[in-house]
Amino acid sequence: MKILITGGAGFIGSHLSDALLAAGHEITIIDDLSSGTKDFLPEEAEFLEMDIRDEKLTDIFKERHFDIVYHEAAQTMVPASIDNPYLDADINISGMLRVLEAARKTDVQKIIFSSSAAVYGDNPALPLTENLIPAPSSFYGLTKWMTEKYLALYHKIYELSYTVLRYSNVYGPRQGADGEGGVIYIFAKSLAENKPITIFGDGRQTRDFISVHDVISANLAALHQADGEIINISTETELSLNDLVAEMIAAHSQATSIALASLIKKRRHCCIGLLQETSKTVLPKRFISFRTDFKRSKKAFPLMRLYREMLFCKLAIRGTPPKL
Repeated sequence: MKILITGGAGFIGSHLSDALLAAGHEITIIDDLSSGTKDFLPEEAEFLEMDIRDEKLTDIFKERHFDIVYHEAAQTMVPASIDNPYLDADINISGMLRVLEAARKTDVQKIIFSSSAAVYGDNPALPLTENLIPAPSSFYGLTKWMTEKYLALYHKIYELSYTVLRYSNVYGPRQGADGEGGVIYIFAKSLAENKPITIFGDGRQTRDFISVHDVISANLAALHQADGEIINISTETELSLNDLVAEMIAAHSQATSIALASLIKKRRHCCIGLLQETSKTVLPKRFISFRTDFKRSKKAFPLMRLYREMLFCKLAIRGTPPKL
């Protein structure tokens, strides 16, 4: 199939392009490189450097006749959405409307959209399920939710098929310090440099971390499943930042003998509300099945593999991270 990936030079989008190419699909990537990098682009994919809000986007669709669109391009930073809600809405809503209009005018079969657990906001219900009414506590979460509504209405009016995947906190190779899952990269980088790990707040805030490999498996499965569905993509497991740090330090200390106490530093003056927005356990529907090589229970988190991936995420851009 001919597949377009918006935001394909980014953390998740680049892994998705690799997987789709390996599956034999013809891939075009659109990315303005505001957060992505050319280093992540596979040579086999066509790359177009442009903003999804560009008026010429429809011309690209008309010329290439895409079958499927994976919409990964977005403004993903919660603090940035609070500081500049206009820009957040312009990219996440207006940009998506450009994609939707281009798709419906050129008979795209389906759009697979990367949403976020941020739509749930501070809902105290655990685990979070898709039938809960979203109550976002940031403009980022709000724009993701509104985009889901646009997809549903485009399906109703124009019969444009879609699947919404609500990611929890994604981690893995090629990730930077930004985003909800970026805390793992930050911690791993500190360990690699033998520097203290700083935890903002008391460290008891929990998150549901999921490997980018599992997220990609879910995206591949959505090609032929879950039309018209909204699905949480998660591990269904809470992990506090304190527990995460302790496990990462334990894994690191096996090779370096660095004492745990010397590596942890907490800052309690920082407001942790924004950190907690996507920190709930999210329970996925069973409308979609995908391989979960990295699925873990609370007591069986594969920290050595996680740490190895994050430690070498900048070195192993196109390959598999080396073993420690």
